[in-house]
Amino acid sequence: MKAMHLAVFSKWSDDLPFRVKGLFLLIFPLGALLFVVWLISTMASGRRAAEEWVYDSNQVRFGTQKAEMQLLEMETQMGAYLLTGNADLLRERVHSQASLQAMLSQLASVTSSPNARKQLGEIRGAISGERSPLWQVPREDAGQPVQMLGPQARQRFQEQIGLMKNERAQLEAIESEESAFLTLRLEMQEHLYSKYFLTAILIACFCPILGFALNLLLGARITKRLVRLQKFVHLLVHELPMMPVPGGKDEIGQLGKELSVTARALNERERELLRREQQVVDVFDRAPVPLHELDAQGVIRRANQVERDLLGYAPAEILGKHAWDLVSPEQRSACQRIVMSALQGQPVADSPAQDYLRKDGSRIRLSLRLQPLDADHGRVRGVCSVLLSAPGPSEDNHLAAARVQRTPEPSFVMPV
Repeated sequence: MKAMHLAVFSKWSDDLPFRVKGLFLLIFPLGALLFVVWLISTMASGRRAAEEWVYDSNQVRFGTQKAEMQLLEMETQMGAYLLTGNADLLRERVHSQASLQAMLSQLASVTSSPNARKQLGEIRGAISGERSPLWQVPREDAGQPVQMLGPQARQRFQEQIGLMKNERAQLEAIESEESAFLTLRLEMQEHLYSKYFLTAILIACFCPILGFALNLLLGARITKRLVRLQKFVHLLVHELPMMPVPGGKDEIGQLGKELSVTARALNERERELLRREQQVVDVFDRAPVPLHELDAQGVIRRANQVERDLLGYAPAEILGKHAWDLVSPEQRSACQRIVMSALQGQPVADSPAQDYLRKDGSRIRLSLRLQPLDADHGRVRGVCSVLLSAPGPSEDNHLAAARVQRTPEPSFVMPV
């Protein structure tokens, strides 16, 4: 399972472009930040809702307490009327009843408890449904005192007083229920806040840590692939056996594919250059005239078979010598000046005939013709020279003419 997860991660990290990888890694801290902002706004709105609940609950409790006081006052007025028969007490009760109706309507619109709204509606109905003639003020006839109530009327008034006590008990129950409901809502709100706070802390810590861990894994993966790419370039530069390039569809994978194509093209070009170089070497070695190549210091770096046979030297004996070391001692300074002038890029005419020393001590008279080899920016990197036979009185061996045939102006061109 772990290997499968690593394989999925490797494929994901190798295929997605760098911009997409960067945006994906930014999702974690940005997501955590947005979630924390959302939690803060949610908690702020919840706090405002809790404050509104507290305010409404206080209004309900204060309103129920005030309604209880008004009911108690109305109950007192009815009791006093029963004792005194004073009709003014009933008139005040009618005003108190209207005020109580308005207060109960306001409480029903404010409370958040459905049961409290139902009970307040019942209380309002009980109060507004009283249409008994006993609630009316008795008349006074011709200055006669108010007629005292009979037993039946008193009983009905006592029932109304009991009903008010019931209504006060219901208001007390509503107040208690509203207080309990408010306490429960506040506890639930605090519990929700604690959960939100803990969730915000976990996400604020976990998301950046997860993004950082993925960044480390992704960075390590990219570094590993870049190291492989660097090794591939190193092997390519030093012409060593190639290793597989990093795969994938991202920038590193595309660069690896381009380098692989470039390596194949360079190998093909190298093989072509080696083939052409071998052709040049073959032409140099098989040339019918004596040839040698000098470096920038006038040292012999290559000499063909004709020249080695002519002078009698083996390859190890002639290579590494200066060109003027092959000339007789009295002519070396003149030969050195001619060679150095050619190496400095100055126009050089054909050198006069000079006596060359063969390995067996005999001399052979040869003429030196020089051709500068150009390097970059017009610099001379060496000289290719041709030895032409020029027998004269100083030649020691009668067979020299047989060894080197006199040739006309050579048409041989040294490939570069």
